[in-house]
Parts: sequence; C-alpha cells; structure tokens
Amino acid sequence: MELKYYLKTLNGLANTYKIDKPYLVGGIPRDVYLGIPNIKTTDVDITTNSSDSLRLGVLFADKINEVFEVAEDGHVTVFAQQYDFDFSSNFVSEGVLNYLDGKAKGFEEVYSRDFTMNTLHQDISTGKIMDPTGMGFQDIKNKIIRTPVPAEITLTDDPRRIYRVINLAARYDFDVDPDIINFAKNNPDIFTAQNIKDKYAVVKLNKALVENEEKVMSLLKEMNLFKKVPLSGRFKDLLISKKHLAEYLANGSIDSIVE
Repeated sequence: MELKYYLKTLNGLANTYKIDKPYLVGGIPRDVYLGIPNIKTTDVDITTNSSDSLRLGVLFADKINEVFEVAEDGHVTVFAQQYDFDFSSNFVSEGVLNYLDGKAKGFEEVYSRDFTMNTLHQDISTGKIMDPTGMGFQDIKNKIIRTPVPAEITLTDDPRRIYRVINLAARYDFDVDPDIINFAKNNPDIFTAQNIKDKYAVVKLNKALVENEEKVMSLLKEMNLFKKVPLSGRFKDLLISKKHLAEYLANGSIDSIVE
C-alpha cells in the first residue's frame, strides 16, 4: 500500500470517531520543508497534540488489520507492511509546562519535542506545512539545531537527545546551538551510561560518522562527550585508524567498552 492510502484512512477514522485532527510531525514535514526529493522513509510520526493520538493508533491498527505495540514511553506503533506508524504518547514535560506558564495552549506537546526542526506539522489532507512554535522554519533556513525551550529542560527530559543532535548535525550539515553545546559540556553527569544505553549511543553515532566524521568528532569534543562514547563499532575503528585511541584512554576516564 502507498503512504497516501494509509493517510487517507487515518483522516477517515479521525472524522468518523470525532478524534482531534491528525498531523504528520517530525521527520517527514522537516524533509519536505528542506526540499529533499523522493523522501524515502519507513518511519511515519503522527500526532493530534492530544491523547486522542493513542486511540487513533489502535483504531488504525484494527482498520488495516495490522499489529500494534505500546512502547515503554506510552506511544503506539502500528506495523503496516513497509511503514511503521508512531502515534505520539502526547508526552508533555513538566519543565516545559512551567516554562510556558500557560502560553501556547494546546501545543505543550510540541514544545516538549527535541528540536525546533522536528516540530513542524503537515496537514494530512492538504499537505500544508505548519510551524506551531514559530521557530522551526527560521532555524531550518539558518541551518541550526535548537531546542524549543531552554536546552536544560529538553536535554534533562531525555539525555539521549544529545546523540540525536549529533546525528542530525552530521546528516544535514547543520550547526548546533551554543546553548546545547554548553549545557552538555557543563553537565557531564547527565550524559553517562546510567542515563543513555550504550546501544543507543553506538547506533546514533555509527550513522552520524557515515555522514560526517569530522563534524561528529568536533561536536563530541566540544560537548565533553568524547570519552563517554562506548568504544565500539565505527567509533572504535575511527579512533584506531586516526590514532586517537591513546587520547580516548588517557586518565582512564571511560564510561564503557562494548565488544
């Protein structure tokens, strides 16, 4: 089935069951706005900016007769042949709520997302791209990765986002906002193996290194993350080939070594 068939089905379900309007969010709207031709992705992120997105996900799975899974963080994934549809858990950060202090009603979930470039919404019916925060369009034009709220809030909510930002910076050749870099550099205890699984860090960095080794290594050192990366995969091979292994092992400051 083509993506447009599934999206039409989603819209029909939302109308039939009086569910809040669904939007594409995250990667697809971002890449459409960037003008990337022939976007090839199997990951489709859906939000209604409300808890209705979970009900829509279950109804969608039933309608197309496919299985779904409820993840640990509460979002629903529907596995539909070549696509994985992720229906937002409507996570709203307490830190974001306090920061907004009643502003941006109905879009608290948007501000709880990782980076402004990933907050864009696309209307499933019309294809129109929207910028709920008013920051996404400009940041993409300026080729910079920023958090929708202060970096302290966004990165504390989910420390894994620090490796996501490196991955995005390498993939799109974007700069990283100094607030993100400085927060990571000054709060090393947040980005340890206790808060970020080795496998996650390795996968994100392996993909990033394929795109831009120089940018990845530069960001890791700027953020004081260089010695926190598990010694595994492409990162390990790069350290050996570029003769950086001694620097990595110096002073014994290693969080983990993965075979």
